[in-house]
Amino acid sequence: MINDKENVAHYSKSKNLSHILKDKKIRFGRVSGLNDPRESSLGWIDVSGIGNEHNIEKYIEANDIKNYIGENLRLLCTTQHCENDLSTNTIETKIYGLPRMWAQYGENSKGFCIILNQKNLNQEIELETRKSEHIIADKVNYVDWLSIVNGSITIEYGEELQPSQKNIFETINENQFLKHLYFKKNIDWSGEKEFRWLIYSERKEDILVSIQSSIEAVVLGCDFSPEKHAEVKKYCADLGCSCFMLRYQHPRYILIPLLE
Repeated sequence: MINDKENVAHYSKSKNLSHILKDKKIRFGRVSGLNDPRESSLGWIDVSGIGNEHNIEKYIEANDIKNYIGENLRLLCTTQHCENDLSTNTIETKIYGLPRMWAQYGENSKGFCIILNQKNLNQEIELETRKSEHIIADKVNYVDWLSIVNGSITIEYGEELQPSQKNIFETINENQFLKHLYFKKNIDWSGEKEFRWLIYSERKEDILVSIQSSIEAVVLGCDFSPEKHAEVKKYCADLGCSCFMLRYQHPRYILIPLLE
């Protein structure tokens, strides 16, 4: 069926079906659009001191660079297999069967999930990345909130961070600062079992990575529209990957092949 250990999963809404499966590409999202305020607000860029100077020009400039960094940091978030999972024979512990992920990212089971070979996807990401860009790839570590608060760091706008600075990445990633920010989350998020790729890129257009060499399967949510099954099977046949759908059959989920 689906090999959890070599693959990662990415959940999405049904409206993204053609963007991903037809176009055969997956998009890196900007951190400014993340659903965790600790990550999306860029509060780690400290502009609070600017206001005390009553310098409107500097305040606007500082917030502009904050927004600029928020647009240039891009993330691809996936779910990975965890060796310490206990009931590994149940669908609910597989990378494609996590109820919380279906609820939060899979449009309340109306969406879909793509299964990608992690090694091949990583190669595609490296091919897409330009020499001037930077990649960080790793699993997310989940820790208690107090550890995050006590270990918090900020970068102050001023001498360290200026809009004219040529290599902003080196400043914001000093001592692996970005890894602390975007690869460490509160334990409440641990059910997501994330593996992430972070790219710092100053290109204005979206970063789209081919999934042709990495896609292994597509899994449809329990409430995915049956009217779209034919469309999905056509995409999967073109991609040369398997297609399954989840169904809840009390008291558990089952995986039904649509195209193997």
